[in-house]
Amino acid sequence: MARRARNWNQSSSAAPRAGAETGLYCVPHLHSSGGSSLESWSRVGVRRLARRHARRSGSGNLRPCATCLSSRQLVAGLPGSRTRRRCAQARRSPASRPPTKEPPVRMDHLTVRSWQERDGHEGVRDAWLASREALVGRDWSQVAGTCGLCGSSRGFVLTESMDPRQPDIREGLLCRECRHNSRIRSSLRLLLDQLESLDHPPAVYLTEQVTGTFIWLQRHLRGTLLGSEFEPSFLKRMALTRRFHQAGGKGTVEYQDVTKLNFADASLDAIASFEVFEHVPDYRTAVSEFARVLKPGGTCVATFPFTDGPDTITRALVDEEGEVRHLLEPEYHGDPISGGVLCFYHFGWDVLDVFRSAGFSDVRMVMPCGLEHGLFYGLWTLVATR
Repeated sequence: MARRARNWNQSSSAAPRAGAETGLYCVPHLHSSGGSSLESWSRVGVRRLARRHARRSGSGNLRPCATCLSSRQLVAGLPGSRTRRRCAQARRSPASRPPTKEPPVRMDHLTVRSWQERDGHEGVRDAWLASREALVGRDWSQVAGTCGLCGSSRGFVLTESMDPRQPDIREGLLCRECRHNSRIRSSLRLLLDQLESLDHPPAVYLTEQVTGTFIWLQRHLRGTLLGSEFEPSFLKRMALTRRFHQAGGKGTVEYQDVTKLNFADASLDAIASFEVFEHVPDYRTAVSEFARVLKPGGTCVATFPFTDGPDTITRALVDEEGEVRHLLEPEYHGDPISGGVLCFYHFGWDVLDVFRSAGFSDVRMVMPCGLEHGLFYGLWTLVATR
């Protein structure tokens, strides 16, 4: 059996081994790929050679093409050919298409633009009732469904440390395939959906880097992905870089302060910030920086502790002397880089006005929902368009 090729958005620059079969391709893809050994062949010549090779190898069969995903008669990649480029159908695919063999899963979501609208929103009430009913007597050992991010139908599972009697579904319900929790699955799906309309490879900044989320996007996003960690020490960043590489990441860990980004004005198509704003004492300045570096029409997708109430709760602040003053019991959140980070805020609906004041034209809270995707009530995500 011929070795199956990589998915087209996981392409490699490495040339196939001479004389080796590079994968299963449909005949139109063999022609459009235009490898070094195919350039001198006409369309008819390529088809004849492909069919002859299929008869000899016995590899012709009806299966999804490894590149264009269409169900056509396939032949093994010709020995020594460089069938690495995408076929025409793959080239027309969105830049942010996830690497699944099935079309991207479309998730339903609720969109609300103010506390007043949310207060009487029937869709919010219905989603809450549906989740409440589904949670009663739930068997968490068998959670069926299709992941809205990777497209897997293997279902979902709670993390081993999670108590099934009181599960944190937002953080602890993982896809069995991509291993992302509900919050990340829903917010990344929203991010990728925002990028689908672009006619160019997107430039995206993620306010993290040494994480599974960044590494997943680095593998699957067709475009420029930038990331950073809040670590000014060069030596510590080098240690983080080694850890980053061991986890499968590529590149060097960079330093950024979200209140003083070093990106040029209007240089990014999207920014994704997951559970960061609550740890920034001067988060309003960070919001203004996001607005500055985003292109007109660019998008910010952000998650944070959300009260689902009208007002933001300030738990701690930094006074004029630079000292942290606690207004409530100190709350520390787990962090992949350090042992724990102080939480300054639990945000309310008034955070939307902060984004509007910074220059965002369309600001809304979006809640992806759908029990069939392992998404229960409460996954509010801020989406703001520049």
